[in-house]
Amino acid sequence: MSFIISKIFWVFIQPSNLLLLTAVVAALSMGFWPRLGRRLLSIVVVCLVVITFIPVGQWLMAPVEQRFPERTAWPETVDGIIVLGGGVDVGASIGRDHLELNASAERLTVSAELAKAYPSATLIYSGYRGRLVEETDDEPDLLRFYTRRGIEAERIIVETESRNTFENVIFSKALAKPAVGDVWLIVTSASHMPRAIGIFRKVDWPVLPVPVDFRQAKDSSFRSHLTLIAQPHVSNRLQELDRAVKEWTGLTAYWLMGRTSSLLPGPD
Repeated sequence: MSFIISKIFWVFIQPSNLLLLTAVVAALSMGFWPRLGRRLLSIVVVCLVVITFIPVGQWLMAPVEQRFPERTAWPETVDGIIVLGGGVDVGASIGRDHLELNASAERLTVSAELAKAYPSATLIYSGYRGRLVEETDDEPDLLRFYTRRGIEAERIIVETESRNTFENVIFSKALAKPAVGDVWLIVTSASHMPRAIGIFRKVDWPVLPVPVDFRQAKDSSFRSHLTLIAQPHVSNRLQELDRAVKEWTGLTAYWLMGRTSSLLPGPD
């Protein structure tokens, strides 16, 4: 039930949808409450101008995405690798001879590289269904993606039942049955890593984070911010804001529900 509620709730609070809904309400109000309609339209216009010229989304995302730095020290041995779903365009992949990847493709490519670097490690790909209404009941051939890259099929577990990050961790732990002292790596997008690590800590499963899919420069400078302001792009800025608000909403909701160890988990 929480999954359905969260998806419906996000439809209405997603910044781009919220601006559109406000514009629709403003237009409908013009015939009955013209002053209210004009004020609402003014709010929409001001918000769009601010979002277009000021990288609000990037500023909101920076503390989340930069929370876990790139891994530079690697363990000598690894028992398992978990990659969280999100890098596959499920609808476009069905019926094709290869997977169609999206902007989070590094989750798959990096996990494949790690699986080759640690040839005795188990590889768990956890979940790909995260929409309220799925386009298809078919499953993309994730096993073939990895076997084509030289990873033995018997080392791979594809978990396809989880629908959100919490279920990713719970179902993966049930499949992995990690023992005390086992070394597991977790691969997911940098902006998603704090929420994932918070859940792993909550369920008492120590893992080593491998953040990928960074969207921002490592060291933001004043000049880089000027470049963003000088090159306004409303659709890009809205997407950035949507991503940032979604991640902060997820962090807050999981913290309030007691599913994560803290509001913004960080390195030990």
